Amino acid sequence: MKDQLRYVQRKDIDTQKWNECIRNAPNAIIYAYSYYLDAITQQWDALVKNDYEAVFPLPCNEKFGIKYIYQPIFMAQTGVFGQQVTEKLLNDFIDAIPLEFKYVDIDLHETNFSETLTKDSSPRINMILSLNQSYDSLHEKYHRLAKRMIRKSLDAGLEVDEEPDIKETISFYKNIYEPRIKIGNDAYRRLSDMLALAQSKNELITLAARHRGNIVGMYHLMMDEKNVYSVVGGSSDEGKENGAFYFLTDFALKKTCNSERIFRFEGSDKKEIAFFNQQFGAKTIEYPHLKINRLPILLRWLKK
Repeated sequence: MKDQLRYVQRKDIDTQKWNECIRNAPNAIIYAYSYYLDAITQQWDALVKNDYEAVFPLPCNEKFGIKYIYQPIFMAQTGVFGQQVTEKLLNDFIDAIPLEFKYVDIDLHETNFSETLTKDSSPRINMILSLNQSYDSLHEKYHRLAKRMIRKSLDAGLEVDEEPDIKETISFYKNIYEPRIKIGNDAYRRLSDMLALAQSKNELITLAARHRGNIVGMYHLMMDEKNVYSVVGGSSDEGKENGAFYFLTDFALKKTCNSERIFRFEGSDKKEIAFFNQQFGAKTIEYPHLKINRLPILLRWLKK
């Protein structure tokens, strides 16, 4: 029997079967579970193979009457997930993206490479680190700068708060970074709601670096059976001066080492972030950025 790929709106998705498919997929990531998608996206639909043998979440929206598929902020990747994701299946899924979506701009999972997608995709970089080792073994591989900045943070008297209020940490992040990245209040609300939900599921690691009681850095990570995910983090000018994010990253690695998980640093396509991640001995992997432009000719050039 020929495989059937169906376009399914969120309201018609069988959530139990969906999450079971993700849970059993060798390439499963936390961003693909229904609760993460529900919390972080404005809307999502999906492509589904047969009876949820493989799935492809499609975060989507509409603007000026034009439907598009986009990569939500605070969600590193989407892609095709299932027991056997072959190159042919990936191509079939991408070909099945409904034509009503005039623009597609998403990041796929690192297992979703296809030679025939070259014209529509380009490689991006993530960095990962195996946690199947002791903290001492991890620390030995830190670069000199990381070790120096961690010592500096300790000398400055920074302390780790393992139970900071989520709203306080997000407010801290927003005050520092919103003038630069301008993602809007709705994105922060969604992030706060998603983190609170993750906390209730015991999937959240939330950290703050404090100096004399004041937050100078924060870090939110999520964790499942396979991975630790860097979701959002940052530091103030004072925190940068005193190595707050080096301090928090070291603490997160110490907290999650001696496990079979992979630490996913995320965001490593930016040179300054990749440089930071390299200081902890992280290794580079590539994942595809997929862009399909079906916009009317007069609009197409604006989105090249």
